[in-house]
Amino acid sequence: MKTLKFSMISLICLMLFSSLICTTFTMSSRAEPLIRLVQNIELEWENAEEENIPIIPRDELRIINVTITYTFDHGLAFSEGMYLNYLNYEDIKGGTPLGTESLGRIKLEVLETPDWCYATFRYSVVPANISSIYVTQMPLYIIIDEDAPAYDQGVIRVKASINPFPTVPFITGDSTIEELAFQPSYNPRISVDLPDVNTKQIEPRETAKFPIKITNIGNDQTVVKLKVESRPSGWSATITDEIILDKEESTTAYLSIKSPKDFGYREDVGIVRISLTPVRALNESEVGDEVTLSFLVQSRGFLIEGHGIIPFFLIIILLIVIFLVIRSIARRKFKDLY
Repeated sequence: MKTLKFSMISLICLMLFSSLICTTFTMSSRAEPLIRLVQNIELEWENAEEENIPIIPRDELRIINVTITYTFDHGLAFSEGMYLNYLNYEDIKGGTPLGTESLGRIKLEVLETPDWCYATFRYSVVPANISSIYVTQMPLYIIIDEDAPAYDQGVIRVKASINPFPTVPFITGDSTIEELAFQPSYNPRISVDLPDVNTKQIEPRETAKFPIKITNIGNDQTVVKLKVESRPSGWSATITDEIILDKEESTTAYLSIKSPKDFGYREDVGIVRISLTPVRALNESEVGDEVTLSFLVQSRGFLIEGHGIIPFFLIIILLIVIFLVIRSIARRKFKDLY
């Protein structure tokens, strides 16, 4: 009978203890796991306002500082006790306590960029001290090709990750992915080619014509404005006022130069300078660098027309009149003598 009573009491105590353990585990699982040793990573663009400033193709290296925040969550109660006991254990055996050195390594990756963009972190690995909150920065370098479409939306996807600790199986890893949006700016660039030489020799009555091949090597539709900047006095020069070019399109403009139209033998040299200025077709306030070209024309020959022909004929007529007057006077004097 005593044995049965003792067995009953033991069974009841065991049931109560089991119930208590189950209740504890149930409450813990609802509130927080018993063991929680987690690494967390967050990324933030420090100068994110520069997302709204378009990047100049080819000529600009944009630097975006990425703030990396690492935290080590050692949980509460049992999990925290394990963490502290581990630190004490490392101290007792004379090893390096977890967290006194940068034991964690955060890996940085550029996952995706547009085809016309190149982006890279200065360093691909960042050390992290897991015993506290660790904040550091890493520059992200961005450069885009000259043919990047003007004001199209570009996205760079980057990833930061940290692996679990092999010596501490309870410490899990973490990773995060962020996106950075940006735009290429307008790239006003043209290529100028002269199929012929830029010097010519003509006769005074001729016109020197120069073809000028222009190609839009920028990243948007471009208006090229052409202007005669200087010419010698008496010379005339005309050129196509403007042309409109789509991306990678070419066309030919023409410059015409004429020498002075003065009567007589001429041997003139004229230098004409022109300018070509690319501007964005959709917004003419976006102007590119001016291109300047010079052309030399030599005019040599006799001109029987022009501004000097009237004085010339007046002089001829006057000489004829004088000759006739002198001849008439001479004849009269000759008759008087005989």
